[in-house]
Amino acid sequence: MDQASEMTMRKWYPLVAVAAALAMSLAVYSRLSDPVAIHWGWDGQPNGWVGKPFGAFLMPCLMIGFAVLFRVLPAADPRKGNYEKFWSSYDLIAFAVLTFCFAIHCVSLGTALGFPIPVNRVVPGLVGALFICLGNVFPRLRSNWWVGIRTPWSLSSDENWARTQRVGGYLFVAAGVLLLADAAAPGHWMNRISLGAAIAGPLCTVVFSYAASLNAE
Repeated sequence: MDQASEMTMRKWYPLVAVAAALAMSLAVYSRLSDPVAIHWGWDGQPNGWVGKPFGAFLMPCLMIGFAVLFRVLPAADPRKGNYEKFWSSYDLIAFAVLTFCFAIHCVSLGTALGFPIPVNRVVPGLVGALFICLGNVFPRLRSNWWVGIRTPWSLSSDENWARTQRVGGYLFVAAGVLLLADAAAPGHWMNRISLGAAIAGPLCTVVFSYAASLNAE
């Protein structure tokens, strides 16, 4: 993708995603159940609800917040000069987060409308895809305060940063693959394994970052 296309995507994709989410909420608002489920257990059964106005517009509002944050954060970063080295990767993270939010919004609206959505498959699949996307992007990031795996040790050393992002990338992809496996074949043990991997991946990356800082001394 050339620079002009990247600039166009950076400008318009967040607006399109937010507009689509708002349009969907407005189009189906009168037919939504009240309350609206926004959280589900591993068995796919809803276990968290909010009133219809919140259910319809909470996620679009969150998407607006994310879109604004991703736009303004680089300017507030003391290491903003590094962003020129990874703008496309930064944009990919922003697009992945907004797309994930939009997909979850579709699931929430769909269940509120009574569609038989297999939430126990769809949601782990979406989370797994997000993990895989982030894991592939992390090694391309340069030191900054806002995106990537930021620890006191990775932020204090470019070498530690690069190694932490690389190892974290592998672990995030591995967790994402397990989450996709859980989506394909949900079950008691697969649920626990994929959840454990999703938690252990970030924690192990922090431990690795600390250990790498000790070895560098």
